Amino acid sequence: MVGGDTTEQARRRFAADVLQLKPRYVVIMIGINNTWALDTFLPSDRLTPQEIYQQVTSDVEAMVHAALEQGIQPVLCSLLPTCMDRYARNHERNQLVITINERFQAIAEQTDCLYVDYHSRMTDADGNTLRKELADDGLHPHVLGYQLMATVLRDTLSAHDIALGTPS
Repeated sequence: MVGGDTTEQARRRFAADVLQLKPRYVVIMIGINNTWALDTFLPSDRLTPQEIYQQVTSDVEAMVHAALEQGIQPVLCSLLPTCMDRYARNHERNQLVITINERFQAIAEQTDCLYVDYHSRMTDADGNTLRKELADDGLHPHVLGYQLMATVLRDTLSAHDIALGTPS
């Protein structure tokens, strides 16, 4: 993963970054950076939530299918909520994240791949916004956020009888 990547950039690199290496599993957790197209400075660069949804879900679905075709098990992760009040469209972003996550979960069910639901464990009581104690900037988890994410990942893998340990 490269910081600031969108799904389009990750999809273009997927063959070189993942498929040629033939890992047993690939964790796919990408899409939040696409949502910055809601807030771009120039109105001509802005995308609608529906355009972003289509972009993210089609790119991720293509990566899932490419992995499966190569015998690689995808682990598809939900996008995280945000808590960035300084952005006027933060509520709209969080609603878009929920919609994208619903599609990710459907993709996982349709392709029989693992889905890791970080979102539901990281939201405030509203079910929409990132809990303030999990990130200093409202976007990137800090140690408490990552500890919670590790727990969610371990629980999900364990529920699917996937043992964590050192590679053989």
